[in-house]
Amino acid sequence: MNDAIIKEFYTDNDFELWKGFRLLSIDGSRIQLPLSLEIVESFGYAENKSLTIIPMAQTSYCLDLLNKMIINSEIDRYETSEYNLAFEHLEKCDMNDVFIYDRGYSAVWFMYYNIIKRKDFIVRMQRNSIKEVQDFFNSNEDSKVIEIKELHDKSDEQLKKLEIEFRPFKIRLVKVILDNREVEVLATSLLNEKKYKNEEFKWLYSLRWEIETEFDHLKNHLMIEDFTGLSALSVMQDFFANEFVANMQQIMIRDVDDELKEEKKDTEYEYKVNRNLSLGFMKNRIIDMIMTKDDKESDKKLEELKKLFKINPTPIRKGRSFPRNFKKTRRRFYMKKKRAI
Repeated sequence: MNDAIIKEFYTDNDFELWKGFRLLSIDGSRIQLPLSLEIVESFGYAENKSLTIIPMAQTSYCLDLLNKMIINSEIDRYETSEYNLAFEHLEKCDMNDVFIYDRGYSAVWFMYYNIIKRKDFIVRMQRNSIKEVQDFFNSNEDSKVIEIKELHDKSDEQLKKLEIEFRPFKIRLVKVILDNREVEVLATSLLNEKKYKNEEFKWLYSLRWEIETEFDHLKNHLMIEDFTGLSALSVMQDFFANEFVANMQQIMIRDVDDELKEEKKDTEYEYKVNRNLSLGFMKNRIIDMIMTKDDKESDKKLEELKKLFKINPTPIRKGRSFPRNFKKTRRRFYMKKKRAI
């Protein structure tokens, strides 16, 4: 069902692009699962200091940063590498895309994998990366195209496991000065400096924060760690149902946001739909809409829901930023209190 609405969204809608590209980001997160023998055997577990078994799974999402649609989501065993789940995302993306990665995906072999799969990318590099990157960090240059002629042993081993033959390839390094004056280096397959100007990359990489916002929505509003059963199947059903609901919500939000923009064009701020409230309004309505066979009745229910979405909208205060040094805490859920849709 999710694949169907994604296909329809990118066929029948005017969606946002950057220079003809979708801007996508991939990121992973481990989530806690309910405790049962079947779930532990299916997904694995972590142990805390007291050696208590905590069922866990590795998840990964591919998000369209401009249109806020989840293109694909994956869930696998706790010990699964985020790179392995990224492979699955790349296989399911068949448009002109630029993938924006955090430094957790900055391995040289993975950049090469993107290139042979004809996927453009922008990735934040670590300071202790390859020598060419370290030298660029310490230089006065803003942009430089380099050629990777050989791989370190670990990268070479990764490609051999994938049965991929390595050949020299080029990447471009771009220096970005953050608002706090910290210097970051991005590596990209977008080599043309005239077409893809240096000053655009700071904005491009800043868009990656949208996937962090999406994780917050999934974990704290949709409560993806709050499951309704103790079987592996129930975990899979809940996980993919949440992806579907998140995308249905975003499709409706897009329409309502456009209406709010027009209705409140003379106010001090622009306004957007309150995501948490709108999720509550969908409860007990979304299933009814989907199951209604009469198109007119379904459209009527959709319009009623959109009116509810306009209740208590959130003002958009541009230029605000938030520090990233927040403390993460684990929520505890009880299945009988699941705030389900």
